[in-house]
Parts: sequence; structure tokens; C-alpha cells
Amino acid sequence: KYKYVVCRAYCLTFAAKEAMRQDKLGLAVRLSTDAAALVPKLATKLAGEYDKAVPTTQAAEWRAIMQDAETLVEQTAARAKADNDRIYFQRVPLTMPEGEALPEPKRVADALPRAMPETLSEEHRGLLALGALAATGAVAAAAGSAGL
Repeated sequence: KYKYVVCRAYCLTFAAKEAMRQDKLGLAVRLSTDAAALVPKLATKLAGEYDKAVPTTQAAEWRAIMQDAETLVEQTAARAKADNDRIYFQRVPLTMPEGEALPEPKRVADALPRAMPETLSEEHRGLLALGALAATGAVAAAAGSAGL
């Protein structure tokens, strides 16, 4: 739930930024307001549940992510509202408009086909043999020093 809310807040914020680039400030205000409404939910209830679920070593990481999300959402909402109030004067929709609110998802990376070489060259075979000898020697040295 926590990760969903964080991702949803980021999604709405970046959609608001895109709407601002397209001079659709009314829509940008709606999107950033909805993102800002998720932030208190992020910071209180769900963050507490997330604390219980993950090891404490990850607490600093999620707190940094949460702080970044809150800062980005608040700055985007403030800028969209200020620009719309001062320059554009566009009507802010009461609800999210169907279809145009969030952009269509795009694939930004494709998996590369991975194939292993059918045969190893003599150079690679030699390197593998040296690695095996070094590992065997290290194990033997460790066993000798331990008195085994």
C-alpha cells in the first residue's frame, strides 16, 4: 500500500508537470492537488505500517524517498496554483477528467537478448584455469593456517 501511494503521488506530480508544459494549468492544479492529498496519507498511516514490515536498515532509505516525494509534490502544487492564479486563470476541474488526466504508459527500456558464447577461446580457458588454481590455492592456504 505504501509503495502504491508513493508511486501514485509521483505519477500525478509528473502528469501535472507535463500538463504545465502544455499550458493546461487547470488540469495541472487538479493533478497536483490530488497528489498533495496523498502526502498526509503517505506520512502517517502507511509509513507506520511500512515501518513494521521492513528491516530497520531500510528505514533511512524510505524516509529519504518520502521526503523527496513530499518536497516534489508540494513544490509542483504551489507552482501550478500560483501560475494559474496569476497568469492562466483556467478553470480547475472538480474531478479528474476521463482519458486525459494521466498519459498513456510508455516502455522506456527493452530487455536485451542474452546469449552465452558457444565455445570459450583459449585465452578465456586460461583465465578460468588460473582463477580455479588461485581459488584452490587460497582454500588450501586457509586450511593450512587453520591447522586442518
